[in-house]
Amino acid sequence: MIALPERDRRERETPVLRRCLIALNRLPGVRAVRNNNGKLQDLSGRWVAFGLGDGSADLQCRIQITARGGVLPCVFWIEVKAEGARTSKKRAALQRMFREEAATRGELTAQVTNEADAVRAADRFRAEYKRRLDGYPLAPCDLPSGPRAHDGDAP
Repeated sequence: MIALPERDRRERETPVLRRCLIALNRLPGVRAVRNNNGKLQDLSGRWVAFGLGDGSADLQCRIQITARGGVLPCVFWIEVKAEGARTSKKRAALQRMFREEAATRGELTAQVTNEADAVRAADRFRAEYKRRLDGYPLAPCDLPSGPRAHDGDAP
């Protein structure tokens, strides 16, 4: 009899990701969607790329923050990793670049291994976005200046 290596019994990423999606979407004011990345061949044989690109986070999330003057949707990103999973150096570098790019836009990111971590991250992000917005009243969107039909002096 041939001795086979013991099968890895760690949980895969997909079930963890699904539980994170469910938990996040149950939070008030939070909407999370899956960011699938890859390529598929269409019926004519052409390859079609989808998703936000290699290295982008698994979940794109929006949280509604109430500030003086209204409600503001704020974006955050969640990267889901199965407990004990390994990431290649190339993929880790792409994910780091994505996090850095998100930070330049003022967006928050987290890496989680379970739904409780995802919920804690969303709670931290809610508090951080609220902190950032405190003291900054939301301004109404200004229309371009110039004559308007109701001004009476439009040509």
